[in-house]
Amino acid sequence: MSLMKWINRLYAKIYIKQNNEPLNHYVDKLKNNIPFSFSRYGSGEWSAIFGRYGQNCDSHEFFQKLGEQLRDTVIRPLEYIYAIQPLAIRNDGKKISHFLQKNNSSLIWQNANVFHYASRYGHFYPMIRELEQKRLVIIGPECLYKLKEICFKNMDFIEIPSRNSYLKLNNIINRILTYNKTKSGVVYSLSASIATNIIIHKLFPLVGKKNWLIDFGSVWDIYIDVESL
Repeated sequence: MSLMKWINRLYAKIYIKQNNEPLNHYVDKLKNNIPFSFSRYGSGEWSAIFGRYGQNCDSHEFFQKLGEQLRDTVIRPLEYIYAIQPLAIRNDGKKISHFLQKNNSSLIWQNANVFHYASRYGHFYPMIRELEQKRLVIIGPECLYKLKEICFKNMDFIEIPSRNSYLKLNNIINRILTYNKTKSGVVYSLSASIATNIIIHKLFPLVGKKNWLIDFGSVWDIYIDVESL
């Protein structure tokens, strides 16, 4: 381990409050019809928050307004689950710690990779089983529609751009709200890259009390034979 990664982890351990719940914690909430929302902050999200130029691993660009809105989701948190990716801690633990301290954050972070780890090690089926029993809407690029053939026969689908979905932010939010007018008790599975956090933050006050807004990220890619970056 490099010295910088060691320093980042040390700062994170001291200053970033973490409480890493296992997969069953979320599965049980679904099983018992307890709505929750779950938003993942990885290296791309933090790079945008810190105003860096370029793009994330999915080729979504770091627009200035995107970074400002992402910062707002952390500075003005709502009562949903915030999760941080271990890679973000390894890369930016010190900087993230300073940002949270500067903004007097009292957030307790979960592990953003809980779903991905469960899938990697073959323990994800309990989550899939519960999602099969729910009214499920997948929000993601066209390729995710294949999930309807593979495991979620009754799912609904809201297609979004595969790149720079942030540019269609209002359109995506309005389409979800339109769908929600006629449905209740919905699990919204979001795979909209770095726009996802903003979508959840804006929708949570409107639909989050009676529905689920879950940032599943790229966890579905392996099921449709897409290589995740």
